[in-house]
Amino acid sequence: MKKYILTIISAAILCGLCSCGDKTSDTDSIAPTTAASTTSATTTEEATTAAATTTAAATTTATAAASVGAPIELDYTPEGADLSAFHYNEDGAVVFDKPVEEQSDATLMAAAQALFQSAYKFNTPFAMGSFPYDIDTNGESIKKTDPIDGREQEYFLIKDEGVNSKDDIIADYRKVFSPKYHYNIIIDTCFTEEDGRVYCTPGGRGSDIEYVGSEITGYNGTDGDEMKFTICNHYDGTQWGGSTADYDHDFTMVNDADGVWRAGVFIQPD
Repeated sequence: MKKYILTIISAAILCGLCSCGDKTSDTDSIAPTTAASTTSATTTEEATTAAATTTAAATTTATAAASVGAPIELDYTPEGADLSAFHYNEDGAVVFDKPVEEQSDATLMAAAQALFQSAYKFNTPFAMGSFPYDIDTNGESIKKTDPIDGREQEYFLIKDEGVNSKDDIIADYRKVFSPKYHYNIIIDTCFTEEDGRVYCTPGGRGSDIEYVGSEITGYNGTDGDEMKFTICNHYDGTQWGGSTADYDHDFTMVNDADGVWRAGVFIQPD
């Protein structure tokens, strides 16, 4: 039932397809280092057609779901949820304006829905290999051995100001994803640094055109600094002669030391 659209890429890389149930891979699962996460078979896509220029957003922050004070807009809103109880910060993470312990399950689910939507928007460029930086594939580059397959790979200079090391890429990622969990491993495989500058090998992988959206369907309690939820990913392939399907996964929100709630357990749905 799955159909994939292959994005033109600038270099040959192996990026794991990830989504839900039998659509899930470790590459885009953000899981704790001390706990097991649900994984399954990894599908890889490879292409070698060169692209002239990769132009994404100017910064990773631009992929965040919303800005401070912007109205919360949810794809799915639990009945009875109080959307005034929380807001997005400037990075797209969630901050509560009312005591968390006093909120209904519906409100907590709404906050989780907001955070998931932001995390999804934030993670997608990394998952797809179309990184949210200013990368000129006709510009300066270096060649290094690919850490996945051992082949020589070309890495192109990131021209964004303030991006001087791979730690800067990770810091961008930490704006929405909690440091309690490992960052997306694509950062380790597709980025490299040399002489105070960062290079990456941009690319692309297919996305599931049957993916419709993701809905927080249950609140499963709090464990220390973490709230646990069930998220259902919806798929619809009827227009291509297929069927509909729903897959449940775990999603968590982590209350980091600065009081901001960021994504913990997270699986890229498409």
